[in-house]
Amino acid sequence: MDIERRSFTASGGFTLTELMTVLAIVSLLIAIGVTSYSRFIAKAKSVEAEIALSEIHRLEQIHYASTGTYTADVDELGFKPFQPLKYYSLSVQVAGESGNGAFRALAVPLSGSGGQTFSVVQYAPDKISSGGGAPPSGQSSNTD
Repeated sequence: MDIERRSFTASGGFTLTELMTVLAIVSLLIAIGVTSYSRFIAKAKSVEAEIALSEIHRLEQIHYASTGTYTADVDELGFKPFQPLKYYSLSVQVAGESGNGAFRALAVPLSGSGGQTFSVVQYAPDKISSGGGAPPSGQSSNTD
């Protein structure tokens, strides 16, 4: 019996070199995709902080208009997020006599969630021209 031997490539298969090349290209595309995806995830998480700080800012303005002071108590403001914050913790600091100078709301990423620290600083309208009521720890709108 004469057995005819045919090579694997002649029968329509792939060589090891071709498979390794495809594997390298696919790995490179996955690495690029994961990096881009991570940036989108971080950006989506930061929206939580931006929305919470925007709401605190709005509530502080309402509180100042009705009482003439800012407050560090978010419960007194009536801040109730729709869902508990997953990625950030919030804190509010006030400055000036009796809290009538300025406030600073700070959103700090929880450990393991990555992300940026965000803050909002608001001076009392009548304190801007007189120079009183500096924020508690400087002012920054967005820091890494």
